[in-house]
Amino acid sequence: MEQKIIQFIQYRRHELMNQLQMIQGYIQLKKLDLAIDKIGEVVEDYEQERRLFYLRIPKFTWWLFTLPLEENWYPLTYEISNFSQTIEHLDETILLKSQEIIGKLLTCIHHTQVSEGKINLIEDGEDMIIHVDLHGDFSLLKERHFDMQEVSYTVKKDKMTAIYSVALHKKV
Repeated sequence: MEQKIIQFIQYRRHELMNQLQMIQGYIQLKKLDLAIDKIGEVVEDYEQERRLFYLRIPKFTWWLFTLPLEENWYPLTYEISNFSQTIEHLDETILLKSQEIIGKLLTCIHHTQVSEGKINLIEDGEDMIIHVDLHGDFSLLKERHFDMQEVSYTVKKDKMTAIYSVALHKKV
């Protein structure tokens, strides 16, 4: 566990240094508009992280943060939308369903076909929605839509989507 924590801290430091070096480069090239845009992206990333921590879902958060440490993993971002409450009672459900969704999507393709992925957690009235998008070259797959185990899947030539909804008040 300690080694995974060290890897995670090194990864986060590396990512932050990359972003700061880009900002520094834009400033040195006197491209202040690009530097300001990049600063805005960094601030938004940390705002999303603040929102994720607010939800109090440590198991899901740890999985999400350490996923990029896996060998040959694609970039995975996340977005937290509209939450007015913590959802610690759904931590295990969110973790297991997110792992299941990504696992099912990756059974259709080789993970190297994925160029990027995004997980959205959305509060929608009385429900919480997990929305997963994988982007890449899926042109060899048949475009289709299907439902399996309470998850709605859509496959297109450049995007695979999975959507799962659970009641916010549901105690798991």
